[in-house]
Amino acid sequence: MSRLFMMLIMLSGVATPLQAKELRISASAYLSEPYTIYEKGVLRAGLVKDIFDELGLELGVSIHYVDLPRKRVEAGLESGEIHIAPVAHPHWLSKDFTGDWTEPLFMMRELLVMQASSTLNYQGPGDLKGLRIGTILGYHYPYVEPYFRSGATFRADVQRADQSVDMLLNRRIDAYIVHDISFRYFQKMDKRAALLRAVDLKNTGTEISWAVSKKLPVPFERLQAFIRGLKKSGRIERILKKYQPAEAGPPPLPAGKRD
Repeated sequence: MSRLFMMLIMLSGVATPLQAKELRISASAYLSEPYTIYEKGVLRAGLVKDIFDELGLELGVSIHYVDLPRKRVEAGLESGEIHIAPVAHPHWLSKDFTGDWTEPLFMMRELLVMQASSTLNYQGPGDLKGLRIGTILGYHYPYVEPYFRSGATFRADVQRADQSVDMLLNRRIDAYIVHDISFRYFQKMDKRAALLRAVDLKNTGTEISWAVSKKLPVPFERLQAFIRGLKKSGRIERILKKYQPAEAGPPPLPAGKRD
């Protein structure tokens, strides 16, 4: 292929396969279902796989999913062990993180889940005083954090949201906090959901972006263009809807939209 022809392709903006052979994506089991769905130690499905399988096809690169512990994700991005952490927010990494952030892809809302028989009439975090609330180890909950710090509300950390379900049904906690995407998938897959009810925590929600390593082997703008395409085409809404029950109402909002 002549140099002139290659220059014409570059100037015309025609998409061409990238030279990079592989993108390494953090697909850690700690993200829980439906972000990552593992069977016998192999990633079989989930939001992360659906989205990045599409990215691989669009960019013409192979995708390698890495099950990295949460505490190693930031170091992995810095070293290039992984190139992208796909379920991320600037508040979840340290201020020393030197990588890049894509524009947000979708929004998660926090829910307060309790037993269906609970008499708790939740109107705001002040209603949680004196209660024991299930939370995910290492996660920060800005809306209720002042109550945790003061001791007015008691925090019960677990590794995964399904552990909070067990604790709640065994009355070891009064309620637990979970993101709407995870809870809707639980409603779809687990009959125990009929024993629970969820209310909006009444915060503003969290916009989810990708944390990207400076050692990314493809142009960063190609990631941004892919995300814009997912949102503009409605593909991200279709992917999200795949993991919620039919009766759950509209899917979670793509980033940038408000109800």
